[in-house]
Amino acid sequence: MLVCPYCHKTLSKTEGAYLCVSCDEIFSQNQYGYFTFLKQVPNFNEYEPYEEYAARQDQAGKRQYYEYLADFFYQQPFQTVVDVGCGMGIGILELRKRSCEAYGVDLPLVSRFWAQRGYPQEFFFCADATALPFPDDYFDIVYSMGVIEHIGTIGGHFSLRDDYQVLRRNYADELLRVAKPGGRILISCPNKSFPLDFQHGALDDHMPRNIINLIRHYLYNKTKANIHQTWGKYHLLSYREIGQLFKRPVEALPVKDFLGFSTISGKLARRLAKSYFSHLPGFLRKTWVNPYVVALVIK
Repeated sequence: MLVCPYCHKTLSKTEGAYLCVSCDEIFSQNQYGYFTFLKQVPNFNEYEPYEEYAARQDQAGKRQYYEYLADFFYQQPFQTVVDVGCGMGIGILELRKRSCEAYGVDLPLVSRFWAQRGYPQEFFFCADATALPFPDDYFDIVYSMGVIEHIGTIGGHFSLRDDYQVLRRNYADELLRVAKPGGRILISCPNKSFPLDFQHGALDDHMPRNIINLIRHYLYNKTKANIHQTWGKYHLLSYREIGQLFKRPVEALPVKDFLGFSTISGKLARRLAKSYFSHLPGFLRKTWVNPYVVALVIK
């Protein structure tokens, strides 16, 4: 069922590689044994996850699947699922246990953790979120958690490239392409309209060291809360901007139980955050008072 991510034509499998019968691209296995559907592997070594990061993702992914995603998935019948930017891929493993046809896609730097955990090579692939190796109209559910805000960034972090809008449009178009008509697309990221971000820092190596950014960086180191702009060019997105990218209505899903608040220090602070998320009224989900975007798009 795999296709060329660039021309979407049939792939012919040979020993250890896939060959595109149309554009002659060859996609081979990397050093960890996972097929890599990329013309050029991005150099994100400075942001390569460490074992501690992978262990946290294992725990957080399992919690999120059982406390939130499983309920979302099984609201309607489905069989085919892809997680674009799957990280440690816990959701894919859980869905496979339930006889679903599920696949995980992420960049090659994550694949060494897949290998360490013995993930099947036929279910996990290395690919760019803007060029997926799957056919048109294939998946009942496409989900991509905490990915959209990094599309079009320099080095996969915060600073935006000049062509970031083009890349984000390609990302949205690609998720729509592989979803079935009527398929569900789930997108999440911190809400740009909310002035605090608890998941990303305030500064990266490509941002200017002006007084505002240095103050934001200092405050983040003290509080783990990134005070950011809610307008203009910024790596986070709002519900309105996601709707513009996908050119479709966006439903704001409940945020209760979506996050585990592991980045918030202090039991009292975590309790307050959970209470706030749990009691946020539905009519306020798309506004600036909601810290997080959990957006549903129907193809």
